[in-house]
Parts: sequence; structure tokens; C-alpha cells
Amino acid sequence: MKTYLLICIAILGVHASFGQQWYRTFCDTSTYEGVFAVETYDKGLLIGGTSYRKPENSIVYKTDNNGNVLWQRTIGITGSTSQIGAICLTPDGGCAILGYILKSIDEANIFLIKINACGEQDWVKKYLFYGGSDIDYSNIALMKDGGFLFDIHLHSFPIDSASGLVRTDKNGVFEWITYYRYEARNLFLDSSDNIIFTGYSHYIVGDHQVPQSLIDLVRFDSTGQITWTNGYVDYFNYGVQSILLKSGNYLTIGDDEEIGRASCRER
Repeated sequence: MKTYLLICIAILGVHASFGQQWYRTFCDTSTYEGVFAVETYDKGLLIGGTSYRKPENSIVYKTDNNGNVLWQRTIGITGSTSQIGAICLTPDGGCAILGYILKSIDEANIFLIKINACGEQDWVKKYLFYGGSDIDYSNIALMKDGGFLFDIHLHSFPIDSASGLVRTDKNGVFEWITYYRYEARNLFLDSSDNIIFTGYSHYIVGDHQVPQSLIDLVRFDSTGQITWTNGYVDYFNYGVQSILLKSGNYLTIGDDEEIGRASCRER
């Protein structure tokens, strides 16, 4: 049985007579799960999905503003089993895609691939990070100098660490990694290239890390050093996303997995 990667987009004008609405189904012969959808420079979309059947692979579609497919590309590492997890747009009309290598002919476990506006590969970089890294809930952002910043999650943790913040140059060449005890769910950059993180912290119990308390906001400077944290203790409440308001305050959205509660808080 064929399962479909679905996305439904409604585009409405200021007046009802100018409204436009469309629905598209994107599919392949494998079972795909949607990973991301972002609007591009030409008002079209980049849509990414990952297959969880063997062998795992990923696909990216580029559409126009009516959802018509302009091109599609299979994304991955030759000789490897891999999945995609996050995307950021680049000034040349292309994008950078962060991926996770499940099984490889070498020891790499994370990859970053840059493709241009036509879907052609400009470059790909592979990395090996401590701790059996993956990219569940990972984020990637473009720095002012054209370099990239992304976070990874660790399976085997260094002391008091759950995640890593990675910085590369504009060609994906590794520059530094900072390990920290917070697990990211959302990450963005402010106007000064400070890194605003939303998530929760961990503490170590034996060989395992357990969610301890919500740290709903953490700010790193552009070198990966923490400048401040802001949170409260709640054993089941995790920060999901934060946005910077025009007032200069932050609005954080959290969810409580124990009682199914969602909450918002302004800082």
C-alpha cells in the first residue's frame, strides 16, 4: 500500500475575491513523513520528507506558488542510510539541509548539504560527533557571515551534556562545537547573531539523563557561550518554541506531557 506525503496550503488575499486556495499531494513509492515546508524567494515552497522504510532516504520538492512541482531531489549520502531533519534558506536562493546518517561506509553521523535554487548540489560535508548524535527536533540557522549554526542531540552523553551547538563557515567547514545540558526544541538568531534557544534541561541518573526542569529561554553569544538563562522548575513542562516580540520581550510556548496542557509565557 502506498502512503503519501501530504501538505495543504491555503493562501488568502486581503479581499475574498482575491483569495487563492490549493491542495497538493506529494508522494513516492516508499512511506514518507513530512519534515519541513518553507517559503522560498519566488513565493514557492521547499518541502522535505523522509522515508522510514528500508532503505531510509529523503526527498525534497520545489514548487511554485500554486503548488506545482518544479523539481524534486533525493537527498542523502552515497553508500549510506540517512534522513533529513532541518533546513535554512541561503541568500543565493538555495538552501542548506541538515541530515542524520543512520548507517554509513565511514564513521560520520551528521551531514550538511548545500543545494542551489535549481536543486543542484553545491557541496556536502560530513561530521563525526561524540555520543552517537542524531537530529531529532534539530534546528539550523544562517549566520550573518554566511556560516551555519545547528544543534545536535547526543545518545551517549559527555558529563552534564545532552546536546551540542555546532558552528561552520559558509562552505560547511567545521569551526567549533559547544556541549551543553539543555535539549533544544527551537533555536533562532537575533539581530546581533546571539542564539536564542528554547527547550529543557537534564540531570544525570546513573548512565541516563532525565528531564529535570524547563529552561524556557537560554541565550548564547555568537561564540557559543551562555550569556543568560530564564526558566522555571516543572518536571513535565517542556519549552517548544519562542519568538522575539516587537517590545523586545520573548513569548515562549510550552507543553505539559503529563496533563496535556499547553501554555504561553511572556518574558
